[in-house]
Amino acid sequence: MTAHAGDLLLGTAATGFAVRMLQEGEPVSGVHAIVIRASDGGPVTSSWLLLWTRTEDFAGLVEGHAKGTTIRSVSVKDLVEFELEVPTHDVQARGEELLERLDHLAALQDTLNGALDRLRSAELRLTYAEVTQ
Repeated sequence: MTAHAGDLLLGTAATGFAVRMLQEGEPVSGVHAIVIRASDGGPVTSSWLLLWTRTEDFAGLVEGHAKGTTIRSVSVKDLVEFELEVPTHDVQARGEELLERLDHLAALQDTLNGALDRLRSAELRLTYAEVTQ
């Protein structure tokens, strides 16, 4: 199976459950993986669903329906029966803007971390050069 742009993948993780947004054509695999797809023209957007999956409400629903002790999983049947309050499209659009800003900030953080690593490496080389002279 391959993903459609905006599909969400719900899977098990060491800390419980994890959800991430998939890219168009990305392969989907996993024994306990569930793909969540917003209906075209439906009441919710993929971005809003992703935000909702990061809430305590969603975590509580998943944990309340999860089965298993070693590997926890939730069934598609249970997931489909979850009830949620759907905000207006304006609120969902603001949530999408927030996700875009967070993605941008995460990319900036990655860039800064890489620059910091290069600076530390250069500092170590300089220190080594000073000590060996």
